[in-house]
Amino acid sequence: MFFGTQTLEEAEMDLRERLSLRLQARQLDRALAAGVSPADSPQLARRAAALVRADTRIELAGSLRRLARGDGRTPFGNSVGALPTRGDEARGDLERLAARLLEPGPVATRGVALTKELLTDGAGPLFWTESADDLRARLRAVLEALEPRISDPKPETKGSTR
Repeated sequence: MFFGTQTLEEAEMDLRERLSLRLQARQLDRALAAGVSPADSPQLARRAAALVRADTRIELAGSLRRLARGDGRTPFGNSVGALPTRGDEARGDLERLAARLLEPGPVATRGVALTKELLTDGAGPLFWTESADDLRARLRAVLEALEPRISDPKPETKGSTR
């Protein structure tokens, strides 16, 4: 039996494995965003599967849409200032990224990891005006990275985004 939003895979892992995976989540996300294959380790494979799940994609898309609307809330409910001034130009790109995450069908793990990184990097172009990164260019790169490639490993996707 599993409770709340716990997946069958999580229910099969022992408590030590689940805790380890949660503690390593940011490190694993960074590796996946950098292009490390989920097949390189069981931890990466589990994290990749969690990232492409429908509930994760819906949560990330909601955060992107709230930022595009100017509601200024991060994925974890923390209040932050509105998008940097130059972010006004990126609102359409934020909406496109959110829409792509909500589309049914596969997305590349790297693209979801890059989306999560974009939303959690307080020194990145989404939240810091002085960031050297161009926000629109980064959003376009993330959108491109969401598209699965033939050579991409296929983590098992559980659930539907609709």
